[in-house]
Amino acid sequence: MPGDSRAGLDPSQDQAVRLSGHALLIAGPGAGKTRTLAARASALLASGPGDLAAVAFTRDAAREIRSRILAPGARAIRTPPGHPSPRARNQHPTASRVVAGTFHSLALRQLKAAGYRIRLLDEAARIHYVARARDLSGEDLPLEDAVRIIDAFKATLSAPPTVGAGAALFAAYQKLLAREGTSDFQDLVLRAASGMIAGDIAPLAVCWMLVDEAQDLDEVQYAWLRAHCSAGTQITLVGDDDQSIYGWRHALGFHGLARFAQELGATRTVLTRNYRCAPEVLKPALSLIQHNTARFDKPIQPTRPAGGGVRVIPATQRINEAEVLVRHLLAQPGEWAILARTNRLLDLPELLCGPAGIEVHRLGGKSFWERPAASALCDAVRSVYEHSRVGVDRLLALAGIPHSALEVLRHLPIEKIAKDPPDVLPPNTPHRRAAVSLASLLPQWRELEHRGRSGLVLAALSHWIENHLAGFNADIARQACMALAKRKGPLRTRIATARATDAAKRSPMSAVTLATLHAAKGLEWDCVWILACEEGVIPHIESPLDEERRLFYVGMTRARRRLVCSFALNDGVRSRFLEESGLFGARAPVTAPARAGSIGGSAT
Repeated sequence: MPGDSRAGLDPSQDQAVRLSGHALLIAGPGAGKTRTLAARASALLASGPGDLAAVAFTRDAAREIRSRILAPGARAIRTPPGHPSPRARNQHPTASRVVAGTFHSLALRQLKAAGYRIRLLDEAARIHYVARARDLSGEDLPLEDAVRIIDAFKATLSAPPTVGAGAALFAAYQKLLAREGTSDFQDLVLRAASGMIAGDIAPLAVCWMLVDEAQDLDEVQYAWLRAHCSAGTQITLVGDDDQSIYGWRHALGFHGLARFAQELGATRTVLTRNYRCAPEVLKPALSLIQHNTARFDKPIQPTRPAGGGVRVIPATQRINEAEVLVRHLLAQPGEWAILARTNRLLDLPELLCGPAGIEVHRLGGKSFWERPAASALCDAVRSVYEHSRVGVDRLLALAGIPHSALEVLRHLPIEKIAKDPPDVLPPNTPHRRAAVSLASLLPQWRELEHRGRSGLVLAALSHWIENHLAGFNADIARQACMALAKRKGPLRTRIATARATDAAKRSPMSAVTLATLHAAKGLEWDCVWILACEEGVIPHIESPLDEERRLFYVGMTRARRRLVCSFALNDGVRSRFLEESGLFGARAPVTAPARAGSIGGSAT
């Protein structure tokens, strides 16, 4: 293909750009896939008349691909015969020929062009309708399970079942949407794909379509692509089966990519160089992922020079693991990401980093202080120095006292609750003991705070939590107490500094990032620490082993230079992934694989 778009590509990238017809590009972490995808788009546009669609799963990714295609380096693309001169249009030569968007935004464009009037639900409204449908259907399900069932029905073109688990729920949900004249986001691609198959909706008028992160396609998105293929569009998929971590969202992963290659006769090629990871990081990651069998073989080679480091650190308990982490961050500052399987596992590091003077950025998910139990604890502390009642009510709600009883208590003086509790708190019950104890202690705490004994107030509050809260709420409230106890000054100052630190954690410029392994996908840092590498955590007991292995592989390959994996002995057996990657038991430097030649080539 003509044009200057291939300058600087390595041999495997150049081969991917030059492929004719339908193409499947397998691009591992740090392989330079975005640059390759943009170069292929530029080459296709230079090959003849026609428009191109770049499809991604997020708006940011779609904008990034479009900007790469239209970057200054791509301006040498010639304008094919039949297209107006770019000088006449006073714009980039290919700007009007490139459309970029998500599956949902492009499907919405099709539906509107076909005359459909679409009123979309936002996520909060969708959850509201799911909850209403669950109640109407009489199906006794947790809300998150109800959402999962509806999403599963909408991830396939098959007609939903009329009997069986979830059938009544789905019917009630669809009936509510129809009555209100609304649609959810899943409906967009589903309607567009079904309409194209039936001949009622026109496909996008493009000659070429490039799809990023294609391992995440579900059945409906795949059908949408196939319908465009049937209309004559040439399809290029870019993805990595080893980074398919959304099976719970019905992603087809390896099987979807293999199906595309087989059904469309697509030519498959692999981008063979890794421009991100030091050899010491890449070798154990590749050793790990090769334990999966349903995958494409990839002869990936590092391009960075040796000099990275990998270490496994055992700790006795979760708190010790977090303390070791904080000491490590203080001793070896730099661009760090702390990754974990779940958001909850990031709470302790977040709490310990603040008092140590380490600013963190919580990527996705809620900050620790936004959790209901932590927020309630802060309100309870405010009730001590502000002489308010909000925190008292919230703590008693965490203790399980019903809202009807709380309404009665709100209208009574604290002294009355302590000495003569009302009948809404039956005698000899945990609810009565919790309310009477808190009402009795609150005046004492206020006196201690007045005398400058803030530490004693927090110790007493922690003791009340031990006696009257249970489960997850108790854990979070105790951790919040512990974090405030580590700070100095009166209670008002401790709350203010905790909140100020929390605001700083929202800054993307902070030195340390906290993220789940899922949220870290697509990102990279110089140094990465993976917490809680234990059986039952990673791999998680409720997720397929192969997918958990891919998730750990994604976490490992976020690191450019240094990787640390830690586990807590008292919280379980160390993860099998540490053995499979060849990491556990050897503190000596990991032997680096042979480095690929550095002639040409570049990362994303």
